[in-house]
Amino acid sequence: MRKSNIIDMRSRSPYVYKSDSYSLRDCLECCTQADLEDIAYYQGLEIPEGLKREALVNLLEPQILRDFRRLVPYFLPEDIELLDVAVSGRPSYPEDMMGRDLYIYDLGFLFFFYENETIHPVLPEELQAILAEALKDGLLDQMAFRQEIADYVEALLNFYGIYELDQLVKIWNAHHRKKMDWEEAWGQVTGMEDVLACYWCDEGLVVSDYFSDYQEVDLFLDMAEDCPYYDPTPADIRKSMEGGIYRIDSTACQRLDAFVKELRGKDPDGKWDPEALLRTILDAPLFDIDGEAMLEALKEEGFPLDKPEELQTLVRYYEEYRKGTRSWILRGHLPSELPSEFSGPENPAPEPPSKRPFLRTIRGGKA
Repeated sequence: MRKSNIIDMRSRSPYVYKSDSYSLRDCLECCTQADLEDIAYYQGLEIPEGLKREALVNLLEPQILRDFRRLVPYFLPEDIELLDVAVSGRPSYPEDMMGRDLYIYDLGFLFFFYENETIHPVLPEELQAILAEALKDGLLDQMAFRQEIADYVEALLNFYGIYELDQLVKIWNAHHRKKMDWEEAWGQVTGMEDVLACYWCDEGLVVSDYFSDYQEVDLFLDMAEDCPYYDPTPADIRKSMEGGIYRIDSTACQRLDAFVKELRGKDPDGKWDPEALLRTILDAPLFDIDGEAMLEALKEEGFPLDKPEELQTLVRYYEEYRKGTRSWILRGHLPSELPSEFSGPENPAPEPPSKRPFLRTIRGGKA
């Protein structure tokens, strides 16, 4: 997932705030070579080896203008709020930015300047003009509609991991009087891809950024192809948006979390990462992995769990969590909900961790 927050800004230079007005070139010329290469990376640009700083500025300037104009219709309320702060010239404090999705910073739309321990978000003049034009053309009027589409896209990712766009159209039309056809839905989903930065799409599929390549997607689709979709209700959609992929507020999840923390206390040398261990455990139900296969996965990742009583306790807590978790590989069903004619995928013989999507403990974006 290509998301960042204020902590990640340490990777860029602390530009000094000197003016109330900056052009895009002014902002780019404040950047170091490494800063410019960082923006180019998020813009998906191939940089010739040895490209000088001035040439890189010349390459980025028109690209950023084109990309901002392309994406501004899909900006969400929190994006507009931050851009409004930048346009108004109001300074902020680092803690004000904590937890924000700053993809507009990653892409070179927004720049941060520092003065007296405050942050000055700067939206370059040319981008201010594009934003003003979009607002005049009714951007705010479309925002509630786009926010709801974004919620549905993310909620269905929580249910399915990967899904055909037809399923989004079906669920949306079942819940709304104003219908949406396939072409309109595809336009919205592809337009929001960089804005939401939590999925990628291709050939009618919407794919969580949990999956980094087509090999993983093909493996998943082969395992799930005979399973029907669970059709969530509006209440399901709201609950999914509040809770995300993992049922972190459930008693079963809290037991697992406490158990992992207790195990961490028995590893004073810090040879393994408790957060990575917990993520691996919580990922497994998404693929309908039973307790035995989950333990095999942990063993392959090198987690030192070998005491029988600990293993039994972990499996018991895990199976409780699994029972209440909607599985991607079961197309959003709970294990108990799957129609009787569909038994779900048999747990295959363990494959190398690099080929098992549920073992991906680093949430990398689409390269």
